[in-house]
Amino acid sequence: KTELGFDKTDKYILFSKQEDSKILEVVKHSLAAFKTVNREFDDEEFFFQQVVNEKIENISWKAQCLGISDEETRVVFVINVASKNMQDAKDIITEVAPVREGDYLFTNAANELVFIRRCKSEPSNTKLMNIAMQISTGITESLFEQPSIGIGGVSEKLADLSKSYKAAISALDVGYIFENRNKIYAHMSLGVSRLVTSVPIEKCKAFLNEVLKEDILREIDNETMNTVQRFLDCDLNISLAARELYIHRNTLVFRLDKLKSLTGLDVRKFEDAMLLKMAMLIHRYLRTSRGGNSL
Repeated sequence: KTELGFDKTDKYILFSKQEDSKILEVVKHSLAAFKTVNREFDDEEFFFQQVVNEKIENISWKAQCLGISDEETRVVFVINVASKNMQDAKDIITEVAPVREGDYLFTNAANELVFIRRCKSEPSNTKLMNIAMQISTGITESLFEQPSIGIGGVSEKLADLSKSYKAAISALDVGYIFENRNKIYAHMSLGVSRLVTSVPIEKCKAFLNEVLKEDILREIDNETMNTVQRFLDCDLNISLAARELYIHRNTLVFRLDKLKSLTGLDVRKFEDAMLLKMAMLIHRYLRTSRGGNSL
């Protein structure tokens, strides 16, 4: 190791009597592996990056060397922002989250930030959503772009952090299909949507054709579709849905009757409402899937 001013770097010179490039390649890869292992012992952020990407062994032992507790309640947030704003986004998250002792925030890909939050006890879904909302609001107001945020499951051990990370990525993928206005997707809140995406395309098509003959969803106008969606979101409460839609109760009933005449489903009944909800989710899934190009 040489020191030149404030620049501390590892420098190596290799001499070989043989003109064999394979020897140089072997040494090069060996040195790279050696440097990686060293970083796992003295760079906490790099250690956690290796953990979530499942690129590390002997996690508990290396964590102990770094003074990191193995058994802690942690949750992984994955935040996607424009690559040009990565450092600004990190600064904002550090301030608004805020990043505390035991939390870790690092860049994991071109436009992906990983935020690991340490919790004193198992956090509620509401608490996790509030943290994501603070991050989203801070980035949106400062950088004038809305990030996409995936929230993974709760992990109790370091070895489970990769599962939380994968769950956050999965939440982003599912959320992209069944998008909401806030672009915040919690893995634990996407139960039905995750179920839909796990079903083979052909079975989804068969279900859709069984529930809605000849793809009747195409015949439903946007006004009626928005009305139905809000009615379902309001737990089949006609009065509440009418207020949120700023329409008279009788107008809502008229639109639901119109839907019934088209589909044969009366969404005022729970079973029919569930069938239509599943059909709408599957229809959206098929439109965004390669296997659904024919729809």
